Amino acid sequence: MENEINQIKKAAGYLCERGWAEMNAGNISCRLDDNTYLVSASGSRMRDLQNDFEKNALIVKDAGNDLKFVQFSDKELVPTSEIATHLAMHKFMRENKMNYGLIVHTHPDEIIALTQIKSFNSSAAINNMIWNVLPESKLLIPQGAAFVKYYTTGSRKLAEKSAAALAKSNLIIWEKHGCIAAAESAEKAIDIIDVFVKAVKIYFMICSAGFIPEGLTEKQMEELKNIRSH
Repeated sequence: MENEINQIKKAAGYLCERGWAEMNAGNISCRLDDNTYLVSASGSRMRDLQNDFEKNALIVKDAGNDLKFVQFSDKELVPTSEIATHLAMHKFMRENKMNYGLIVHTHPDEIIALTQIKSFNSSAAINNMIWNVLPESKLLIPQGAAFVKYYTTGSRKLAEKSAAALAKSNLIIWEKHGCIAAAESAEKAIDIIDVFVKAVKIYFMICSAGFIPEGLTEKQMEELKNIRSH
């Protein structure tokens, strides 16, 4: 379990470094076995999760219709309000033999801003934009991102749609809310969010300068498909 605890602490630290951890925003989970998970606690701050793990996380055992909690300290905790989404995604990954054990949900400003623009409320529109303004993103996140329209935080519908979106990508963009990424490690989860956010920043920089992004030609985009990432 030590490795999994360190992965969560590392992810929490990354979120703090990047300014994606306002107040108690965001949540993280890590699979221990088929039905047991380390989960950040409701109300926990990422900086506290990183520095005082035992008082800001707990073990959740999923027994079907019943969840059992195991505390690390005498502080009574309950899991993140997004626990339904985490469990649904872990179940989907397990059933589909995906090699992802860590899930990170966070609120990058650029992603929330982008999905306030109606023309970017689809996976195709979002991916076409990021690949055109940052060609390396096609190499680093070739699957792009999957878009999920707005559903209430913590709702069963959001959980179901997010789990289903994993069939398209392990980076899921939530309309007007942020993103959620699944990966083998903290580094890989943050990497794909980082690349995506950088592309969105470049898009907004070009627009702020009063220009429309030129993007790549069809031939240039096709050529990228034959290049391996560094």
